[in-house]
Amino acid sequence: MVSAAGAASLGAPNALTRAFGARSTPESLYLTRVYGIRALAMGFGYLTAGPRERARWLRLGLLIDLSDTVAGLGHVRRRDVSPRVAWPLVALTGAYAAAEAVRLGVR
Repeated sequence: MVSAAGAASLGAPNALTRAFGARSTPESLYLTRVYGIRALAMGFGYLTAGPRERARWLRLGLLIDLSDTVAGLGHVRRRDVSPRVAWPLVALTGAYAAAEAVRLGVR
């Protein structure tokens, strides 16, 4: 949940956008920052939660990352986003979802 990508989304959105092969536009930078604050807020919630609450934060993260992954796959399927941009993002959110599922013991 807390990630270098989340911090980079806020601190260096131009560089992160370019690293994923996307064009830096005012719209893409805005969306990159939206992702960043969401990732940092989720991570902060998890890290400051007590042991009993952490599973809930992991489930919320899993829901978000699964949703992002499914949305990304939809773009891949429709071919309305360059595959060179879409696939790395799908891989990133899919990896986060997989890690959260493992932590939760989802089978």
